[in-house]
Amino acid sequence: MPSFENEKKVLKENEFECADCSKVFNVSELKMVETDRKVCLKCFESYFLCPICDKMRYKENGSILHKTNGRELQVCEVCADGFYRCNACEELYETATIDREGNYYCTSCRESGSGNYSGDFLDDSYGASNIGFDNLPFSLTTKKHRSKDKGEIITDDRGFSCEIECYYPNSTKAKEVYKEITKKDSLVSGTGISGDGSLGGRGIEYQTPILRGKKGEEYIYDFCKLLNDRNYKTDISCGLHIHLDGKDLYKCKNVKNGILKTREYYLILDTIKNTKDYKDDKNECVEIVKSFENSYRIPMERSNFYCLARRLGLMRENDENFYLPITNERVKGFIEKKVIQKLKKLFLTYYYVENVLLHFLPESRRKSTYCLPIDDNYSNTIIDKCDNVFDFEKHWYSSENKASIEQRKSSHHDSTRYSGVNFHTLLGFKHLEIRHHSGTTNSIKILYWIKLNQAVIRYAIGNSFALRKLKELRKTINLSDKRKLLYEILDLDEKTKVYFESRAKLFTSDDDRNTNSENEMKEPIPQAILDTKNELANTIQVDINGMMTETITNNNNN
Repeated sequence: MPSFENEKKVLKENEFECADCSKVFNVSELKMVETDRKVCLKCFESYFLCPICDKMRYKENGSILHKTNGRELQVCEVCADGFYRCNACEELYETATIDREGNYYCTSCRESGSGNYSGDFLDDSYGASNIGFDNLPFSLTTKKHRSKDKGEIITDDRGFSCEIECYYPNSTKAKEVYKEITKKDSLVSGTGISGDGSLGGRGIEYQTPILRGKKGEEYIYDFCKLLNDRNYKTDISCGLHIHLDGKDLYKCKNVKNGILKTREYYLILDTIKNTKDYKDDKNECVEIVKSFENSYRIPMERSNFYCLARRLGLMRENDENFYLPITNERVKGFIEKKVIQKLKKLFLTYYYVENVLLHFLPESRRKSTYCLPIDDNYSNTIIDKCDNVFDFEKHWYSSENKASIEQRKSSHHDSTRYSGVNFHTLLGFKHLEIRHHSGTTNSIKILYWIKLNQAVIRYAIGNSFALRKLKELRKTINLSDKRKLLYEILDLDEKTKVYFESRAKLFTSDDDRNTNSENEMKEPIPQAILDTKNELANTIQVDINGMMTETITNNNNN
């Protein structure tokens, strides 16, 4: 007798087959798990929501994560790779200590001497080797330093974190800091430590946990005081890297559990036209759709269309929104279009404002190979023409190979990370790294730099974005006028303007104050200005050698 087990089930438009139990159910019992996997309500109980990737995952494949605050969370096998499995007890931990052999150990096993843990974690020749920020997911560290309340300087709700590069005076002082940041009741608990090869033996890098609002501001004050009280120093080789949460750039606010809530008629029409009823053309479905397309303003036609959408499970009673599964290709394209629009606007905003931001910093940071301007390697024209995220990634990584790009995105040490505005961390880990600032343990400098870059992102993805204004900023010649226009574009408050004006005066030369640098601003100097300059040079007779000698002498004295 022939078997019909492998024959495809014939489903009605309001039915689906559970991917786990293979039974047929009404769409009212549909649940989406993993990426596009459809399951019934009963099978849905075998899944859990991973707090890292925010996806429904199979429970049996999860791992228990031991957090630094003593709590335990279940995370999926994919996200577990971002944490540390102790070499001795094999449990998963949010933080760990790495020995000189490259093995991770939890605090308990390290202190008890379990396994083959080798050596002290900190001395004058080796620096710090406790794991750092680059190895932690941006969304799961201690939450005690986050609040919705506004601080005196930090008034934006966007999460942030810092990498502070500095030098410790001796092992004793460094261990005092380590003891303080590992205390559960400490004001600065949750801080990460790592060595920094670019700083030499006593160079150290501290990574703050994710911070937000007033509590995040207070943490920066407390941690900088901790370092300064113990005579930590910075010099020209140190840098300050800030990270700004970018998860919202990848989200469509109306998507939940794999369903898009929308009122876009072209999406509902496309979804219905891809149903079996419409393609068979054997019932009233086609007639209702065509009538609606031709006369959608007529209440009767709209009512008939809504009844059809409800029958197909795409609308709900007493609700004029459409609920569309994101498995539809056009719906996917609609969501991705929202994402690429935000990525493009963010890139273009930094492309046009970055050269002004650099004048708030020492000249050494403008020429550093560890924080290159994005217009050194990337084209605003190409980015502006990107139709999807993959187009953006192809330009950023200079590659057409999707598999290669995906592999590079998962690496914390890709070569593209040395851009001053590091989109690699955004594409791979959903937080934007800004590497421009010089090393500092001054809390005021750190907080105002964070505030400025929060304002840049807020403008880029907000309703006030205007490419015309950004191009006007780029073409403005006088640097003082450029700063005023920047303050206006970003809608900065008076205290912030005063702070950055003081920074600009500290680091801007007389030549910079009067005109753009042709190399830095990448804009041609108007011919009228060049003609005037040449005319003055031919008319005014001066002792050039004498002037140069005097200038060199004055610069040396300064």
